[in-house]
Amino acid sequence: ALMPLIGQAVAKGEIYLDVLSGTVQAPVNVSLSPEQRVKATEALIFMIRRRGEGIFLYGRNMMDMMLYGPKDDLGETSNNVEIQRQTHLYFVNDTDDGKEEDETDERTLRLNTGGPIYSTEENQLIRAGAISVVTELISVLDGTTIASYCCILVQLVNTTLSLETSRPIRRCTAGLARELYSCSLKEVLGGAHSDAPHPSSEVLLAIMSAPDEESKLLQILEQCVAGTSLSPGHMIDPATQSRCKEALEIRDELVSLGVLEVAAMVAASRETSPATLAVQKALAK
Repeated sequence: ALMPLIGQAVAKGEIYLDVLSGTVQAPVNVSLSPEQRVKATEALIFMIRRRGEGIFLYGRNMMDMMLYGPKDDLGETSNNVEIQRQTHLYFVNDTDDGKEEDETDERTLRLNTGGPIYSTEENQLIRAGAISVVTELISVLDGTTIASYCCILVQLVNTTLSLETSRPIRRCTAGLARELYSCSLKEVLGGAHSDAPHPSSEVLLAIMSAPDEESKLLQILEQCVAGTSLSPGHMIDPATQSRCKEALEIRDELVSLGVLEVAAMVAASRETSPATLAVQKALAK
């Protein structure tokens, strides 16, 4: 199967193949360069967006590979000050031609594309690519599958946006936060147009099953938008701020629909139900 093979290339930077030489079949381990892994990530994202049958066959396997399988021996060297200066000039794009509407549209495009990537950030793109693949996967997989990963995904977002200094990784993580709330909203709106008596969201219930982490996520997103959570090692990145703002807007819509509070209540009731307590007691033995 091609999809798991590409996923292995992205996550581990290696491909294991069986090569037939004459009548002898020998295993071969092919190591990929950082540039090749970035290209493999782009190919995998394209495959996921095509929504072929393979995505539903290998969805969980791909999630596990991206979350637990990447190599962590990538060196990170970056001139943060120069990168921040160049990025600021890119997003500001000062012009005096009086075309305010055109400037607004162009700046929106620049925020969505994320701006330039520098050669010193190439290794960071590999880690960011794994997060991008996860984001694409949760945009197409069913809610039950996504829900089983929600706790670790929320923790990943919180930890990364709090501690990570890499621009590409922070951008992709902000996009992951946005997609988690977006999946919840799509489930709720989809249920509202179905024959179900009450719209529900397995993803939202899973997120709210850890209310402290979700509250922390809200606080971190607000701080990222305001730029108040940044340590000296962090850079103010407009693309990251834009994606965090979009995540907050989707969350606000969930609040206005009343489903966020309901999901928190349902998740809390599940934790204290007799059946849940019995299972927890049995597991503790």
